[in-house]
Amino acid sequence: MFQISKPADGLYLYPAPITGTETIATWQDGRLTTLVEGGEARAVITALTEAHTAHEIIYLDDVVFTPPVPTLGKTQACELHRAMGRAGIRDHYAFASEVIGVPVSSLAALWPEEAVAVQNALAEHVVLAALQAEVAA
Repeated sequence: MFQISKPADGLYLYPAPITGTETIATWQDGRLTTLVEGGEARAVITALTEAHTAHEIIYLDDVVFTPPVPTLGKTQACELHRAMGRAGIRDHYAFASEVIGVPVSSLAALWPEEAVAVQNALAEHVVLAALQAEVAA
């Protein structure tokens, strides 16, 4: 049985071979996770769609590849959770969501720049809390 090799994880941007419409394919953990063709996202990705997209990505010219950016990870997320706890923040996900402007369900899944924004906001929160405690005393 013939098997098509899987593309590396990341984002692929290329013109479709026949129509020339812009195609965006995202691969994660060796699977095609999203496919957007001409601005329309495919609701269902079948095994045939995955194989066809892998073939296009591997053999077409003009494919722009962007590797995935590493996320914060569990160890650093744990440290951020601890810091938020020490600062008295009860809902860590709500705090992070407010800072970066999108729903957050895992601190480990934050992109590096999002994590920095949350850490900076946490530092400001700690300073404000200290100033309020001084004023109250």
